[in-house]
Amino acid sequence: MAKKRHIGHFLSFKFTDRKEIIEGIVIDHNKDWTLLKYCPVDYVVDGFVIFRNKNIEGYRRANEERFKEKIMKLKGAMPVEDDIVPLYNIETILQYLNEKHKVFYIELTSERAMYPGRLRTIDTQKLVLDFLDTDGKWRGKVTFKPGNVRIIYFDNDYLNSLKLISGKK
Repeated sequence: MAKKRHIGHFLSFKFTDRKEIIEGIVIDHNKDWTLLKYCPVDYVVDGFVIFRNKNIEGYRRANEERFKEKIMKLKGAMPVEDDIVPLYNIETILQYLNEKHKVFYIELTSERAMYPGRLRTIDTQKLVLDFLDTDGKWRGKVTFKPGNVRIIYFDNDYLNSLKLISGKK
């Protein structure tokens, strides 16, 4: 995706290190990151996803994706300017999401483990989150290397539900 020609298009992304294909409408991208309005199933929009481009095996915009895009347009579900996230680097992305959405979750190298929470601190060597468990309770902190973050989800039904139960709006 060298050019910005795919912004506003529905694409399917296949990755070298995960089974799940990620689909959605491209909001923005650069050489390192891609931001989508996330469509996990059929014609349902469920928040947003930002992923690192380094593990993309390929992407597709065939008849199926064009059809889904047409439905998204008819539903009025296309991205708007307010959906844009600054994709400069991991620090900027997470600080922005923390300020605007309060809670997000990240995936590292495994798609089976996710870490919902809010940003406590970040620098080039260490990322610290306040961990939000599946019951909506804050359970201490978790620490990662920022370079290990592959995917970031935010403003989806799951996280918004956890925010409600945790009292963090």
